[in-house]
Amino acid sequence: MRSLELRRGPFHRIGDRYGHFIDQEHFLGRDALEDGWMTGARANISKNEEGYSLELALPGFKKEDISVKIEDNFLYVSAGRTPQDQFMIHQEVPNQVGKRAFELPANIDQRKIAAKLDHGMLKTRIPKEPGAGNVLKTIEV
Repeated sequence: MRSLELRRGPFHRIGDRYGHFIDQEHFLGRDALEDGWMTGARANISKNEEGYSLELALPGFKKEDISVKIEDNFLYVSAGRTPQDQFMIHQEVPNQVGKRAFELPANIDQRKIAAKLDHGMLKTRIPKEPGAGNVLKTIEV
């Protein structure tokens, strides 16, 4: 699970590429053999005065294929679709995107989080509001 704040450091993502060489059961918070950890959607996170902006690359997915939920102070995003061609010769674009989890900071209003799908990018707006509290919510895309 990844915090919404970007981690800056030389080793914060070493487990993503080299975890399977060191320990196949557990390395830096993730299972090296876990299904979908390499197929997770790529994310961009930015911060401004109003709050945070989270963008996830989900090319080829429709909004019906995407699930965005808030639970236990985490924002969970997953996407899945049925294969279009059963006789595919080569496939690099996944039909399932591993579930991504982002830890939400305490100074945001979870009730006002909104998401929309725009040209293959899931754009999520996370507004700031101190003391807003935690909620359990499914977000409409």
